[in-house]
Amino acid sequence: MPPEPSLGFPPPEPTPTFPYRVEAQVGEGAMGIVYRGRDPVLDRAVAIKTVRPELLGRFDASGADELSRRFVQEARAAAAISHPAVTTIYGAGVERGVPFMAMEWLEGETLEDLLEREGPQPEQRIIASGLVLCDALEAAHAAGVVHRDVKPGNIMVLADGRLKITDFGIARVQRSRVVQTQAGLVVGTPAFAAPEQLAGRAVDGRADLYALTVVLFVMATGQPPFDSEEILTLLHAVVNTPPPLARSLRPAVSPALERFLARGLAKDPAARFASAREMAGELRAVAPEASPHAAATAGTVMAQGAAAVRPGDDTLAALSPVEALGGDAQRRVSGVVAGWEARPLPEQPIDALLERLLDRPLHAAAFSGALVLREATLLIGDGLVHGAFGRDGALGDEALEGLATMTSPTLYLRPAERSPALIPALASLLFPPEVRLGGLDATVTHLPRLADKLAAEAFDGVLRLRVAQDEGWIIFHRGEIIFELMDAGLPRAPWTTWVEERDATASVEEHQVRLPLISYRRELRDATLEIRRAETSPGSGSGRTRTGPLPAVVMQAVGVRQRGSETMQHLLGGDPACRVLRWLLDDAVPYFEERGREGGWKYLVRWVPLARRAWVYHELQRPHAAERDFFDAVTADEDGKVLHLVRRVARGTTEALDAFVEDVIAAKTARLKTGDVGAALLVAPSFTEEALATYRSRTSPGEARSWVLGLQSSLTKYEGFIRLGTKRGFHLLLLEDHGGALEPVLP
Repeated sequence: MPPEPSLGFPPPEPTPTFPYRVEAQVGEGAMGIVYRGRDPVLDRAVAIKTVRPELLGRFDASGADELSRRFVQEARAAAAISHPAVTTIYGAGVERGVPFMAMEWLEGETLEDLLEREGPQPEQRIIASGLVLCDALEAAHAAGVVHRDVKPGNIMVLADGRLKITDFGIARVQRSRVVQTQAGLVVGTPAFAAPEQLAGRAVDGRADLYALTVVLFVMATGQPPFDSEEILTLLHAVVNTPPPLARSLRPAVSPALERFLARGLAKDPAARFASAREMAGELRAVAPEASPHAAATAGTVMAQGAAAVRPGDDTLAALSPVEALGGDAQRRVSGVVAGWEARPLPEQPIDALLERLLDRPLHAAAFSGALVLREATLLIGDGLVHGAFGRDGALGDEALEGLATMTSPTLYLRPAERSPALIPALASLLFPPEVRLGGLDATVTHLPRLADKLAAEAFDGVLRLRVAQDEGWIIFHRGEIIFELMDAGLPRAPWTTWVEERDATASVEEHQVRLPLISYRRELRDATLEIRRAETSPGSGSGRTRTGPLPAVVMQAVGVRQRGSETMQHLLGGDPACRVLRWLLDDAVPYFEERGREGGWKYLVRWVPLARRAWVYHELQRPHAAERDFFDAVTADEDGKVLHLVRRVARGTTEALDAFVEDVIAAKTARLKTGDVGAALLVAPSFTEEALATYRSRTSPGEARSWVLGLQSSLTKYEGFIRLGTKRGFHLLLLEDHGGALEPVLP
């Protein structure tokens, strides 16, 4: 039955300013009351928190208004936080003089209740839970909100095991004007409050990190570091007494976790973790064998430990973005990998490790699974790196750039019962989808029948399902369903049995192949491409001119590693170096001629028709020397004279530009007598403003090393030209790669 109204609250029926139907009172505290209600329009359960009427009655009109404003401000603060481990706020306001906030309804129990029932928790569970809570606090602090009362009673463990931080009701917004808390209304829970908070000093996010450390301390030992029934004794201990070591209370705690907890409980905020992100990094290091996927699986950690999928199926719980900040796809892929057999390896050189993992033995299967490094996760199968993602959300080449030369990795082995095609399929999920059919409504389109049709046509890709905030992926390989990946909010039963009843929508998305450069550089290393044209423009030598459009180029690969024809087709078709070569040979000349700038780019443009051979991922031998210079692509004429040099970088920075220029200068200087190297092309997804400024500076006539060279540059009017002598130099062209479309950046 609905509760009896007090001061006219709650109203018996929804009103324009209170659009909820209250069903029952479910809790109360010193300050507030919590009701279970329902939003009749959206037909969903809600939790409604209000201020106790008798508390409002203690204030005069201005004081009550002040409290109401503060309460609504608190709701706005909480609503500014967007994170799956923070309770969602639906609305707030004042109804009949009583302030309220409406939140998502949570089925489960508090962490306090769970710990009272179960006692100390396994260390893996402590680490995984801590990573989720760190990430939630990072989101709160980024929104300018400090919780100020993190404790087990304010952490919900949902029925599916996910964690939610509740009650940002005493939070203080750091980046906006706030209503000051009235004396006596807000005090943190003393056993979990930071020393500076109890001492009345200013607090910031580090106070929350102290409180979270106490929560983890309780999970590890079964009791807080300080506890007393005498409030003054407790306050004095928190502020002044050194905390006990965790192992003195429970010897089973590992030394690494004990050190972590000791730092988090430091009296001086400056001695603690500076941010939730730093705290997560230190917690992750406590048990390397639990990282990086402990965070990914922590959505289910309280319910079923560190399993990445539900027992007996492939349904994935909501995942924490601590390890993969780039989005849901990375978190879900991390969660799948987390369920595989893990093999930690000792510290070793990354290059040697990759060489072994990418090897394809004649009489044994190649490695198939994931290589997890401190900086990134690599999906590897059949001797190829199919995908990579970093902890900062970077993908592909950006994720792999700057890997440490020495690493202490963990291998995750693809289960034998899973198809090898699962590795490239998971890699495909990392990228924005290529939608073939979208907006399919299960009430209109019979999705099981659509799946049968996709199977019949040997479909490669994903049938993606969406039900409210939850998603599921049915992954196809050559028409066979090889994996089903479902969020925790979706039923455990086969999707075909419930999809029509859940108002599902769907899309059909094509499989994508976007290999990082490391795969191309290994598989196509030193591959030779023979360049042919249907006809040849008249003239010869570097001064030749065009007399009409060049015929289309045909590039035929010779001398590549032996692969299946389908794999080789994917490799050559998707190779970034081959794509740049095709642009150079087919599109560069008309690009500059259409703009009337072919004269300014003389040695780039006029040498294109001379190209008869190209190498990709090639170490260019210096004449009469042992040194070699590596480039992603090299073109040469029929006599072997080097014409163009190409390199691709993950980030177009000044450092990458300078390194490329120096390598080109070295390669050209070694060939001054033959006049090799007319142009060099540097390719990146984009170039920084600093890199562009450096480019303009290095190719400006005013930057020539002497007045003679400067005069020569002014007379020739060459563009993008780096001059090495009165008659020597090369054009430097920057190309931005926008999803496969190459766009020159002209000075």
